[in-house]
Amino acid sequence: MGHSRIKQLVIGVLPPLVTESIRGLHRRLNPPVAALEYSPRGWDESLIAGAAPGWNAESVVEATRAENAESFRLLQKGGPLGTGHQHNLHVSFAYVLARAAHCKTSLSVLDWGSGLGYYCYVAKAALPEIAIDYHCKETAVLAAAGRQAVPEASWYSDEACLSRKYDVVMLSGSLQYAQDWEGQLRRIAGAASDWLNLTRLPVVERAQTFAAVQRVYGSVMLHWQFNRASVLDFVESLGFVIEREFEIGDRPYVKGAPEQCELRGWLFRRVKPR
Repeated sequence: MGHSRIKQLVIGVLPPLVTESIRGLHRRLNPPVAALEYSPRGWDESLIAGAAPGWNAESVVEATRAENAESFRLLQKGGPLGTGHQHNLHVSFAYVLARAAHCKTSLSVLDWGSGLGYYCYVAKAALPEIAIDYHCKETAVLAAAGRQAVPEASWYSDEACLSRKYDVVMLSGSLQYAQDWEGQLRRIAGAASDWLNLTRLPVVERAQTFAAVQRVYGSVMLHWQFNRASVLDFVESLGFVIEREFEIGDRPYVKGAPEQCELRGWLFRRVKPR
């Protein structure tokens, strides 16, 4: 019997408190490789001075295309809505659209931070009987590539997309890159006539919101880790209530952080005035 198998059997018969202590000790002695590192000085632009231009880079386009290629291929052939962790994200998005499409024959969607726009195809696969009017907001480089990858969507690289209302507004893995995240969220949420989907958001329970430096796809960016309660309270102040919470499953390691984060998601419903 192999060493790893013996370890699994031993851990399996120990009380939960003991096994969690063992796992905690293992994490301290063998910390994960850090793509994120705590910034004690907060959102400090000097930490990324001279770095590559964040998400507005060709390296991000290539990485996004490669990451989504298999899910996109299967989606077009009637396969699963995604592979690996993407399946959970895409099924959650399908649930959001199903709630929003109740008693409707068409649906308008704004995908803020859309990458190459593949969620447009998830929407069409999830609700084939509903006419989907899909709008994508991205950086200039990603938007240019997205117009080629998903020409059915309307593309924006500025805030002109906020000049109208949408049935659903989604921010997936994007709010954490806005220095003035409250101001940006207020503007974006204002475009949601009924539903706001805020997902893939790194949150902590006890620590206050803090900043980290992220190194990914050859770029270096500043990145918020949000105090969960502060974000939910702020969205509520904008006139929304929680309809559903989503388990994302990812727990990116932040070196030196006061508390480790996990990614969460929520579907919010706008409260209509009486």
